[in-house]
Parts: sequence; C-alpha cells; structure tokens
Amino acid sequence: MRLLIIVCYLAGLITAQATAAIPDLFTCINKVFASTGDASKRLITPANELYTDARTGEKINDENYPIAIAYAFTTAEVPALLNCATRSRVKPTIRAGGHHFEAYSSLNGTLVIDIAHLNSVSVSSDRKTAVVGAGTRLGGLYVALDAYNTTWTGGICPTVGVAGYIAAGGFNMQMRSMGMAVERVRSIKAVLASGEVVTARKNYKDDTAYQIAKKFLEWAPKADPAFTSSIFIYKDQVEVTGWYLGKTQAQLQTLIDSSGFQSISPKNLNQSIVSGNCNTDASRVFGVQGGIFECQPTSPFITFALNAAPDPFTPIPGFPQYQYNETTSAPTVWTAPAWNRLKRKSKSFIIQKDNLMKAAAIKEVVKRIQSIDTDSGITAEWHAWNISGTASQDTAFAWRQKAYAHMEFTVRGSDDAAIEATRTKWMNDLEGYLRPQLGAASYTGYADSKISSNPFKSYFGDNVCRLVRVKRAYDPTNVFTNPLAIPPSVPKGVSC
Repeated sequence: MRLLIIVCYLAGLITAQATAAIPDLFTCINKVFASTGDASKRLITPANELYTDARTGEKINDENYPIAIAYAFTTAEVPALLNCATRSRVKPTIRAGGHHFEAYSSLNGTLVIDIAHLNSVSVSSDRKTAVVGAGTRLGGLYVALDAYNTTWTGGICPTVGVAGYIAAGGFNMQMRSMGMAVERVRSIKAVLASGEVVTARKNYKDDTAYQIAKKFLEWAPKADPAFTSSIFIYKDQVEVTGWYLGKTQAQLQTLIDSSGFQSISPKNLNQSIVSGNCNTDASRVFGVQGGIFECQPTSPFITFALNAAPDPFTPIPGFPQYQYNETTSAPTVWTAPAWNRLKRKSKSFIIQKDNLMKAAAIKEVVKRIQSIDTDSGITAEWHAWNISGTASQDTAFAWRQKAYAHMEFTVRGSDDAAIEATRTKWMNDLEGYLRPQLGAASYTGYADSKISSNPFKSYFGDNVCRLVRVKRAYDPTNVFTNPLAIPPSVPKGVSC
C-alpha cells in the first residue's frame, strides 16, 4: 500500500508580526470560515476559555502561546489561512498530530493552522494506493484500510498524525524488511509558502537487565529482517517485544529460542509469550497498548482502540476541552478512548553499524536507569533497525543505511521544581555520557531542543545541504519553520 498525502507542508517561516495586524488576521480568518457559518467554533484566541486545550498537543507545556488556533476543515482552507497569516505578517505553524516532542506544533506568536480534520481516506479500486488527508491519525488510517483488507507500513501510536510521521521518516515495526514509511509514499500535495498548491512525486537491580540489553543489541538487529523488535528498559524490569512479519508461531518460537535470552537468567523471566495468528491491527498494539499480550485474528476492541478522533487527547485539568466535528477516518467504528497528555523529557540516539555500543556503555546506561526516582516513569525504548535493502535516493532520511538500532529515553516532567531539576540533570548527564560515544545521529521524530550536537547534522546528516537547496527554492523567505527546521541558508556549523 502506497499513500498519496493531501495538504502536507514543507518545513520551513516569516518575520515577527505587528500587534496592529492581529485584528486584520482575525477578520481574514473569519472570511475564510464564513461559508460554513461556524467561525466562532473554529477560531480559538487567548480570550476563549478553550484556548489552553486548543494550543496544547500531547506534550503539556507553558512555553508556547500562539496568537490563535484555526481549525481547517477542507483542503482549500489551508492555503487561504496561510494567506491570512502572511498578509498579516504573522508566522504560521502547521499542526497535524500535535505530537512534537518539543511542542513545536504550537509556537509563540504564530497562527496555528490545525489540519487534524483533513482525515479522509480513499482507497483505489486495486487496493494498491490510498489518498489520505495529511491530518489523518495513524490509528484511523489503519482502521479505514481494514475495510479494504489492506494496510500500510505505519507506526504504533494511533493518535500520531500522518504528515508529521512521514516528515520524520516513519520508522515502524515492519521496517527491517519493508523499509521506512516515507519510502511508501507515492506523492504529496503540498501548500508552499507562497500559497501555491503543488504535487510532489518521486522521481532489574542485578546484572540481568544489562545482560538482556546487551544480548538484544547483539542479536536483534542481525536477526531475520522479517523480525522487528524493541526492548523496553524500566527502572525495575525489562521487556522485549517482537513482530515476525508473515511467519508462523512455530517459526517465531524457533527464532526466540536462538536469541539466548533464556540462558541469561531463567529464574527472572516472569513471562515469556509467543503468540501467533495476529491480524494486522492486533500486531500493532501487541505488548504496547492496554496490556494486550495475545494475538487475535479478529477483535472489535482493538479496531475501536485505534480509531483516533481529530482531537484525540485527554482534557487538561482545570480547562474546558476543544471539540469540533470529531468525525474519525472510519466513522462506522466507535471512537478510540482519549490519549493522555503529559509533561515529558526525552533523548534520542541512533547506534550506527560502524560504531556499535560497547558493553561497558550498556552497563552504565542500565545503572543510570535504575538510579532515577521511581515516579519518573523512566522508559528506555530501544529498537532494532539494520534495515534490509537499499533506499532510493529521493528520501531525506539520512540514517537508513547506517542505523543499527535506535534508543529513546523518556522521563516524566514534574510541577515540583526540585524534582524537575533533578530529572533535567539526569537527562543532561545522559546526553553528556552517550553523545560522545555514539555520535550525533538522532531521529527527528523525537526532536530535542537540548541536544548537545549540531541538530541539523544530528537529524539530517549528509542531507543538510540538499535540503537547504530545496528550502531556498520553495520557501526562500522562511515562512514555515521552527527552531529545529532547515533554513534557506546554510546553518551555523555546516559546510556546503
């Protein structure tokens, strides 16, 4: 299945707005929404009691306060809203899923153009392609494709927006044999900074946790490419989860038996589950959502759990919640429960094939995980990559051929200043320890404003100069941007 994405955006932004231009901005937006007669529901300003909820995506933050949030309901409204922003000298920020790890989907002093309601899914008669709205949530896309007995190489979290997911490269649980999600996009209809619409096409506390983590990095990325797996290292336990695409339960058992995990410390293996005959939806949530650890050939509950609404997050305590026409991509299926918002700190590292992580470093990292406070909710989520085959040259994801594994570390934020400072220091110390050993490579889908290496080199590698040329050609005045976006000129620290 290949996708054609409607109304995506080219990363890229403008000059500071004049306060006097704001009334003109609101007047312009009201005109855009005039035909539907519901501008009061789709334009949210700081004076509206729904503003806090509307400006906030998955990550709760007190740093970004946009001028307004405008909710597009048709593709034609996106360039019109962009025109309102540029004419009023206000920077636009495009928000699809609202999962940006630094909350850059909603920036200070900008007009947030929310495209989550652009969530239609239209499948071709041969079931080989689908036209998908850029605001479609991944879960809704999967459920909509289920009706045609087909699917797509997407990720796990059902509330992630397809546009941001693809823009980051789209790592997934089938990628070791099927590649990144971006490789299965046939074309993108995009709105340029000028407002022109174009279509782009291809041309534990003992040694067990350490031993399991070490064994995982030695074995999993080298296993059969049809097997994609992850290890989750918590403060007091370790979980390994894997997906064996298109294989039998017996073949999976044979593969697991070859891993060597059982020989490390059998007495500490509380649960070992090998299950088969998963349908596609069940395989996406196995071991990840709702404590699901048994495969099911059919399951209405799992389908329902994936079908995310356009505004899928839980309310912020003390604030009313924004809701508008919450029709999902699969409207005949029940809507999924709300996705929890959170305060979060995260770090991302890509282990490269020519610079594997040393045993001493694995041991030290596990020790650090076990040292942080329990309430931090520390999660170290490591994924085996080592993607098979060769990517075409038209993908901007820099690390596809070099990546051996990916490591993500996440802790909860805290309203207690002392606790917050302690967890921030823990993250900064981890960055200071691992970055010099593993190198700059990181995954832009887990953006980190505190990354110690040059962020452009970390996220875009050798593609920075190529992307600068693209940016200069299509967005020379930097209309679309955020603090980590490619600029139209060569960024500091990069030579082109």
